[in-house]
Amino acid sequence: MLLAAGRSAEGLALLDRAIAAIDEPGVGFYLPEIYRLRGECLLALGRGNMDEARKAFAAARDIAIRQGAVIFERRAEASLGEITNIRTIR
Repeated sequence: MLLAAGRSAEGLALLDRAIAAIDEPGVGFYLPEIYRLRGECLLALGRGNMDEARKAFAAARDIAIRQGAVIFERRAEASLGEITNIRTIR
């Protein structure tokens, strides 16, 4: 909601707190989506964050694969594809 409202920095801070609150790495059904949204917030803050956003998308994909969460895996792969297209256009 914060990202859609143009409040990317606030959204990023909220997502980072959610990630920090997770006790075990890779645990949590929505963890891949949290990482994917973190990447989207980073991109919304500026293209200078592309590398960090790519890492967030890759983490989302990798966690989704480990969890067997195909929908979240596909969403993360789509975000990775979009960031690759952005780099190609530059």
